[in-house]
Amino acid sequence: MSITTGIYKIKRARIRFGVALVFLLAAVGMYYTTIWSVSTREFVVIAAVAYYAFATIQVIFSRCPQCGHLFHNVLGFKNPFSGKCGHCGLSLELEDSRR
Repeated sequence: MSITTGIYKIKRARIRFGVALVFLLAAVGMYYTTIWSVSTREFVVIAAVAYYAFATIQVIFSRCPQCGHLFHNVLGFKNPFSGKCGHCGLSLELEDSRR
């Protein structure tokens, strides 16, 4: 896999993570404000939590295309908002990574 393809995979995983977070917050807000039946509300919240867990796992376990280590892992701490690899410093910005 090329470095560019790997960077795009990490970026897509981070976008899914953001969408999942918004979906989770909307589902929790909907749970308390709608008049739908309890089982429907619970289903939507459980689906949102499952999607959020899936997206979080994808982001946290993304591998750096350059060094092969976990991209968001720095000394055992996971930072899904980091824009650079914790090991080799590869940036998610394509202009920086081509240098």
